[in-house]
Amino acid sequence: KTAEKIMAGEIEDILGSDKQIFRDALAVGGKRKEWVVRQEVADTLDNLVRERAKGIIFSVDLGVMTAWKRWQLISPRRYPKYNIRNLTGDAEATFLGNPAGFKKTPQAIRELRNVFFGKKEMSPDMAAWFERGGMSSTLQAQEMDSLKDVWMFSRLYEKRGADTGLWSKYWKTARLTTDFRESILRYANFLDYKEQLLKTGGKPLNYGASKPEMIDALKNIDDKAFWLSNDLLGAYDRVSVAGQVIRERVIPFWSWQEVNFKRYIQFYKNAANDGDLAMTVGKKLGATTGRTAVK
Repeated sequence: KTAEKIMAGEIEDILGSDKQIFRDALAVGGKRKEWVVRQEVADTLDNLVRERAKGIIFSVDLGVMTAWKRWQLISPRRYPKYNIRNLTGDAEATFLGNPAGFKKTPQAIRELRNVFFGKKEMSPDMAAWFERGGMSSTLQAQEMDSLKDVWMFSRLYEKRGADTGLWSKYWKTARLTTDFRESILRYANFLDYKEQLLKTGGKPLNYGASKPEMIDALKNIDDKAFWLSNDLLGAYDRVSVAGQVIRERVIPFWSWQEVNFKRYIQFYKNAANDGDLAMTVGKKLGATTGRTAVK
């Protein structure tokens, strides 16, 4: 019940009360169902979160890298370039994998604007998308790791003094508007895929950049819609463990290269079973090859 109140944004009321909200309790359940899995699967389940090195040197190094990434993405001179480049990349992925997603763009903009800037309550569909990691799976969120500055997350943190400096306000505005823009096509495709799944009884009209067997194995419509949209726009929250180390220590924006490579490989695989997708991907490949030859 406390967790539900926190997710509903009522943490201030809870922390301000004199009641003890957490209590110890003894709970004994029955024997769980047992599974036999391959060793590598068991090792993964035992280590779901990658452990980071500890120490002041690592912390300083990571902090410097994060600050440098922030400057490279949304500093005043680079803010327009990054947003235009990222927008065209998202639009291209949608055009190749799920063109119908563009039809949901007006609805996505309207709902996201109400939440980001109007601070209004999320619709049930947006809440389902948000709870599955919709806003934390973007390139910016994964590279800069500072979502607590976005108001939806800041309510879960201790209140801080207001930023009065013009420079501080710029960074907060740049971050908020970029998160808003990156979320548009992600949420629009979530809405479209959910509509497809509801109309067809759980079978999408296309698999975009997802593995069909993985989507078909999911039981929940919202899970399927999120997985499809996240794969299509780039699952930056599912970068490999090696990739996470590389992007933190060696190649700053490695995650984009890894995600893009996986996405287009799956596009080509899915194209073999989808005539329309095969034609679209073929045109894209031909255009890219033609530009390279001219250069």
